Amino acid sequence: MRGKCLETTDGQSLGASGRTDQSDVAGRQLEGGEINTSLADPSRLRKTTVGADAIHGAGILTHTSGRVVACRASSLFDKDRKIHRKTHDMILNELDARRESVMQVARMMMTAARTAPKAKGVDIQEIVAVDGDDLPRLAAKMRELSEELQLKFLLRDADNVELSHAVVLVGTRQHTQGLDCRYCGFNTCGQKSEWEAVPCYFNAVDVGIALGSAVSLAADLRVDTRIMYSAGVAARRLGLIENCAGVIAILLSCSSKSPFFDRVTPESAK
Repeated sequence: MRGKCLETTDGQSLGASGRTDQSDVAGRQLEGGEINTSLADPSRLRKTTVGADAIHGAGILTHTSGRVVACRASSLFDKDRKIHRKTHDMILNELDARRESVMQVARMMMTAARTAPKAKGVDIQEIVAVDGDDLPRLAAKMRELSEELQLKFLLRDADNVELSHAVVLVGTRQHTQGLDCRYCGFNTCGQKSEWEAVPCYFNAVDVGIALGSAVSLAADLRVDTRIMYSAGVAARRLGLIENCAGVIAILLSCSSKSPFFDRVTPESAK
């Protein structure tokens, strides 16, 4: 066979020009249209036929994985791109893939939050992602809290949750670091420990670092985000994330314009 390139099952090219040496590989094109399989492992090779519209019914030899290693007609190589198009092409609408794409970004954001630096290397964070039916539930809880806490802006935030495609929650358990930093208002960590409701300053800092790491990754992937404490409070009340003293939410959206900015406060919330 002259002027055509063949491949072995491991992708090695044979005879880019000129005649191939039949001792090189088991199963390849020989001049005159025959396929030499004398050196082939029969369990790893098979002979098949491709549709006439692709290569005019030419006989080919493929590896058991389906990779072409030799053929009977040079038209296979002349039309190999056409074969690949017929075999592998598909039409994927972005709208159909959007939810899966955003959830993949959410997974990577959780990883970014997990690997973010933490005080003394102590990891006490819980990180989850929610989507689907949990988003309307979360928005409904925020509207309940708006009435309970008399915080009208929660109505606006609830609308944002319903417009989101996913929400990542980053929470922290309570853990005193023993640094006596006094940032919490007490002279020693021992004194602060008597007041369990007072969070350790460094626990909150760790959450902030994790949030920054997560949203920066989302920005790199061109997914819009907004950090909301309000959605985090509602998620904690719903039990979407457990055993956390504080929770902050990151809303994710993939749309032509971010719904998280230029927000209009509902008349009922003014």
